[in-house]
Amino acid sequence: MTLKEHINQNPGFRYVIEHLELLSGVSRQILHKTEFYSKAETLQRQWLDIETIANAIDSCNAPQTITDLGHALMQICDITTTFLNCKQKVVLDDVQLFEVKNFAMLNNAIAGHVDAIGIGGIVALPDLSEVVSLLDPDHNGVPHFYIYDSYDQRLTLIRKELRALQTKNAPDDSTEKRIAELWQHNSEVENEVRKTLSHSLSQFADDLLEAIQQIARLDIILAKYRLNKRYNLCKPTIGTTICYKELYNIRLHDVLTEKGGHCQPIDIEFGEGACVITGANMAGKTVLLKSVGIAQLMAQFGFFVPAAEAQIVPVDDVLFCIGDEQDEMNGLSSFASEMLKINNIIQQTKQNRLLVLIDEPARTTNPYEGMAIVDAIVEYLNRQSSFSLLTTHYSGLLSQCKRLRVKGLKQGIDDTQRITPQNINSFIDYTLTEDHSGNVPQEALRIAEILNFDAEVLSNARKALKINT
Repeated sequence: MTLKEHINQNPGFRYVIEHLELLSGVSRQILHKTEFYSKAETLQRQWLDIETIANAIDSCNAPQTITDLGHALMQICDITTTFLNCKQKVVLDDVQLFEVKNFAMLNNAIAGHVDAIGIGGIVALPDLSEVVSLLDPDHNGVPHFYIYDSYDQRLTLIRKELRALQTKNAPDDSTEKRIAELWQHNSEVENEVRKTLSHSLSQFADDLLEAIQQIARLDIILAKYRLNKRYNLCKPTIGTTICYKELYNIRLHDVLTEKGGHCQPIDIEFGEGACVITGANMAGKTVLLKSVGIAQLMAQFGFFVPAAEAQIVPVDDVLFCIGDEQDEMNGLSSFASEMLKINNIIQQTKQNRLLVLIDEPARTTNPYEGMAIVDAIVEYLNRQSSFSLLTTHYSGLLSQCKRLRVKGLKQGIDDTQRITPQNINSFIDYTLTEDHSGNVPQEALRIAEILNFDAEVLSNARKALKINT
């Protein structure tokens, strides 16, 4: 899948991409077409490029050069269609010829800045000096286009005579006729020049197309570098397990920071097979799944990730089953839609090595059948070579797999600590701990009480809980 397909399916990943500070007009389109990198050597090369640029910029003693590079990138427009027309020897008009000239001059300027900063090994920008010379025969170095007299000696004679005739105070009919003839002749010669120029430029079309790709690539790497600086992202490594130290969710981080809050980072490690995470409501299980998925997507699209340390295993794709999957337009219930999506995931694990993230499967059906379904899903995924992370509220699962539990509400909360719906998150410990008991923490009534749920209803709930246990 392409990056655009993933951002269309994942709001959290889309949030990250929207915060990339891309400068050129072509970069975002090219970024959206990026294919999911699944080979380790390709990923390592992508990460190394970011690291190399970061080291070069951070040690650069010429800040003006970096500023000039940014200004040049901001002037790059997407004129790929013009280059393709050029390749087909379509006769370009004056606007298109200007676009080509301006781009070629900017390309050469960018190449100079890149060399000055010391990142010439990252992008290979072709030398477009011959293109500039073709479109700037008088070597004025000005970013505009004009059919100069020097393109054809006939233009010199035509335009000289035109200027002489047009200076007459009272031109007669004969003079007016001659002026019209000269303008017609001038237009014909200019069209010949445009045709000749277009045909001459066609030999540079591949270089122009390569240049715009390389410039966009440079812009994307620079934007990734700025994203690293903004969020203190880390360079991942490749191993045999997926492991994060102090992983956090960028979107949640921004929301909480804006409110003066703090996003608690999480440590997690899991390998092939299934890993089940339990925890009470409000324990951050869904956010954790999303955070792991976003980090994997970032890593496999060549980004650094939001963690202090990160180790990933390249997979063929990242598949989510998170949130309300109800499809009312097709008449499907939440359960039916969820089962279809999970079944699709199961079928894909038969051919591919995936990162699978499933949030509370079968939560919308009766608990007896729901637990059996979850057990069966976990048992199946635990036998696959994919990496599967599932959350559940069901206790008593029989499947053998790695089990983690969110610690939940902190111990030792007393009456002096006023807990409200606005600050309750600060009283929850989102740390993961190994838990092989198979039992899910029972904190729903306690949380409901903290949130000032009706006391009579809560009392009846506690009575029912004692009877049923």
